Amino acid sequence: MTKNNSFKKKTLSLFLVFALALGVLPMNLVQAADEMNYAKEEAKIQDFSKDERYRSTQMEQGNGPVGSYKPTDKEDKFVDGYRYKTLEPGVTSPDKTKWGYEIEFNKEKGQRTYTDFAFTNSGLLGGVLSTGNIPAKSPDDVALGDSFKKPNYKATTEIKITASRTQRNLNANATEEDLKYINNINNNNIIMAWEGRYLKDHTTAPFATQGGSAGFSFTVNPWPNENDKLSLITLSGSHDEKVFVNGQIFTTEVSVKNLDASARERLVGLSLIHI
Repeated sequence: MTKNNSFKKKTLSLFLVFALALGVLPMNLVQAADEMNYAKEEAKIQDFSKDERYRSTQMEQGNGPVGSYKPTDKEDKFVDGYRYKTLEPGVTSPDKTKWGYEIEFNKEKGQRTYTDFAFTNSGLLGGVLSTGNIPAKSPDDVALGDSFKKPNYKATTEIKITASRTQRNLNANATEEDLKYINNINNNNIIMAWEGRYLKDHTTAPFATQGGSAGFSFTVNPWPNENDKLSLITLSGSHDEKVFVNGQIFTTEVSVKNLDASARERLVGLSLIHI
């Protein structure tokens, strides 16, 4: 069974359960004897681990689909398949003008659909940082440093540096082309990097990628069992009575928690019926 088929079966299984809870099970989904039994297929799916049926999110549930971090918060640690790492020169650095950062997406560590990634910073860097755009490094380039990974994809996203007197504003937002590449089922591990240069040796704050104003973020789509805030959609109560559906609406003793309007549409909408 492929991951894609397993995901579809899990999604449809969730749909059937929630549709029953809401009393809106469509007539055309009543199972015939010769149709696939999704309950049995669901039981064949291997548990993610001995402690979990499905993979749990590493993002903060109930806080929305955006993971936003300061450089020291989660630097060089994967969160739902996303990782970032910054480079700034120090007094012992062989190159005291080089700065940059890398971003990695690892599908095995996240299994998410990513809808954005971004970097932002601002500071009084007018004396050491010029304005302009910084393109991403190419797979033909070397890694940012000894402890960094070699990029395997040249992103079209660029760092844009603008000025307001002595202040420099740095911003990078994912392009549609990069998001399509990252979410392509054939691309399991994507490493991107950006490298900039200070106008002169610069080993003390403020820095281009670090500091109180610097931030890295990524955005995901919710899983089928999550609402738009990434809160788990759960059931309470039970209903074990056999019901023959003929277009009518009936009430069960099952209630659904954290089912927002968007999740309701995903679980019982027409688009899901045709999976």
